Formats: sequence, structure tokens, C-alpha cells
Amino acid sequence: MLAVYVLLRLAGGLAFPIFAFLLVEGFLHTRDRKRYLAKLCVFALISEIPFDLALFGTPFYRGYQNVFFTLAIGVAVMMGLEKMGPERTAGGGNAGTGSHAGTEHHAGAGVRAEAEGGGRAVPAPAIVSVAVTAIGCLLTALLHSDFGWSGILLIAVLYMFRFDRARQMLFGCVVSLTAKVTGPFAFIPIRMYNGERGRQMKLLFYWFTRPIFWRWASCAGSLFHRKPQKNLRGQRL
Repeated sequence: MLAVYVLLRLAGGLAFPIFAFLLVEGFLHTRDRKRYLAKLCVFALISEIPFDLALFGTPFYRGYQNVFFTLAIGVAVMMGLEKMGPERTAGGGNAGTGSHAGTEHHAGAGVRAEAEGGGRAVPAPAIVSVAVTAIGCLLTALLHSDFGWSGILLIAVLYMFRFDRARQMLFGCVVSLTAKVTGPFAFIPIRMYNGERGRQMKLLFYWFTRPIFWRWASCAGSLFHRKPQKNLRGQRL
């Protein structure tokens, strides 16, 4: 059983950098950042009960929270980086919002450095980036959410270096290695991303995940309504 747990954790280490990368992509393309954050918070709350039941055998466990909390905090960190240090291009364009040309001309792992007005993207002050990211890391540490501070650091790195594909991949690999040894391998498919939207398969994923949720519900029901075991003398164990 321990071997299965280790294998699943290593698989999670391979999956999380992809989640973080897609989180950044979604943040850059969404029309409503606050709604994006709110959805993640809702999913974090909904997922917490089956998460605690599966890992700790209780519907409420304060010592460890599911990965949606980390993703939600990651979005809040990106919102803070955008608000505290708006990134403007030297030619006058704004690359900080998803509705502007900098985001529309999306290529590879991040937004192109040039906007319609021309010029090079000017990054937010380093002290601001460090402070906002540190707050996010501290919050995940207090909540004990999955992947913790390393997950927030990875999201921040992928976001801050979205204008520089090479550095995004390099620092992303280094940071992901601090979480799981399998993390860097996730950047192989990430590197292959061409910046274009793929085929929409919402119904496929819906019908694929639906049995999983039913399985969670049945497991939760069996735990809540489990009959107490008795020993040979008829006493409850």
C-alpha cells in the first residue's frame, strides 16, 4: 500500500506543473479574474470533504488542505503581481491585462513581449514580486495546502517569466524539483505547447469525471453509515 501511495505522489508531482502552467494560461486569457478566483475557491471547498475522507478518514481535517486551495492562492498572487506592479511595454502598450494585445498575441508558454504599440515588456519591481509571492507562500504554509509554498513559487515563476520562454522553462524545472523529483519531466509536454487553443472536449471530460464523483459519494456514504464492528463477545470495537 505504501508503494502505491509513493507512486501516486510521484504522479502528482508530474501533474502539478501542468496544472500550474494551465492556471497561468487561464489567468491570462480569462475575461473576469475575480470570477476565475471565485470558481477555484468554490471547488476547493467542494473537494475538501472527499479529499479528507480519502486521505484521513474524516470529513473535516484541519491539518492538510487539497490542491485547489494552493491554486486559488496562486491566482490571488498573480492578481497581486498585476495590481502592485502593472507591466507596461516601453512602447506604451499594456501587457498586464488579458484583454490587450499583449495577451491576444499569445505564443508558446506566455504572452509575447511586444504589444501593438511596440516595445519591450518592463517587469514589475523585484521587491514587489518577492513580497507578493512570499505572502502567498506564507498563506499556503498556514493552511497546510497541498504542494504548499513550492506550488505558489512555481505559479509565480511561470507567470513572471511568461515573456521569456527559455527562462520560464529553466526556472520552472528548478522550482518543480523542490516539490517532487518527477516535476521537471512535466515541462516536456509544456514545451510542446504552441499557444493555440485545442479541440473542445468538455462533454468527454464531463462523462469521464462523472463516475469518479459518484465513486467519491459512495465512499463517503459507506464511511458515514458504516456499522460498528463487534468482537466475539458482541462488544463494539
